Amino acid sequence: MIRKIWTENDITTLTTMFPHNYTEDICKILNRSYSSVAGKALILGLKKSRIFKEIEQSKTADRLRLIGRFWACSSRGLDALLFNYPLKLIRSTQLN
Repeated sequence: MIRKIWTENDITTLTTMFPHNYTEDICKILNRSYSSVAGKALILGLKKSRIFKEIEQSKTADRLRLIGRFWACSSRGLDALLFNYPLKLIRSTQLN
């Protein structure tokens, strides 16, 4: 794998976007791996904003409530839960 050097523009984009956006989305914009973006953010001392964390916690709580409701109604248990509500699907429906 060829190593890609961080430009000033890349670092500016990262510092601007990191506190309020998903790391996966920043990876797509910068055309870099998750570990590259997360590692550079760690080196720069960047952290997710309090508001971003609160929104994510709220989404997680909603997702757990949804899973709990499904679990209570399911006769098949965990297998049905994972088959019908994969985490990626639940997350994508909450982004809309």
